[in-house]
Amino acid sequence: LEAIPEGPTLLLHNHDQAGVVGTVGGILGEEGINISRMQLALVRERGEAAMLVNVDTVPCERVLERLRAVPHIITAQLVEL
Repeated sequence: LEAIPEGPTLLLHNHDQAGVVGTVGGILGEEGINISRMQLALVRERGEAAMLVNVDTVPCERVLERLRAVPHIITAQLVEL
């Protein structure tokens, strides 16, 4: 996974399932949070994936809780670089 250390970044660990990326984007859009960059990585043998999502504004705790509640999301955390 390549990361550009710039601004608020969401680190998401999830099961590799269809629709997870779209759901994450939908939640952020509903909350008015713009995605500036997104990187994805897959660990095929474990059926898991990771997302690094650079955003323009720091998401509040409510947004993080919404992301954590998404089916197939294992962890969601904010990293401020």
